[in-house]
Amino acid sequence: MGMFDSLYVPCPKCKKRVEFQTKWNREMATLSLENAPSEILFDVMNNPHYCKACGQWMVLVDPAYPPGPRARPNLRAAKVQAPKNPPHSQGMKWWPFERPFTYADLEEPTTK
Repeated sequence: MGMFDSLYVPCPKCKKRVEFQTKWNREMATLSLENAPSEILFDVMNNPHYCKACGQWMVLVDPAYPPGPRARPNLRAAKVQAPKNPPHSQGMKWWPFERPFTYADLEEPTTK
């Protein structure tokens, strides 16, 4: 069984709740547009869903982030300070979900 969060949004036609699933947080949380973290909103944005109650297709949109291909980002690898007591399993470690990464976590300042 997969772990995911559920974001429930009222259908724009019939107002019944439509579920959008995200694996961003993996805490099996039940969220709404009002209380969902930005990362989860970005994960479900521009992803059409079908309302089983009335047959209406719907999508969560923001005019600042239109659907479609985005420009290729100019990424580079940077050293990060190790978090205290990161979650781990079978020798693997990952960034703690409860503490979002910020530029303050970098070992070296960023340069453009």
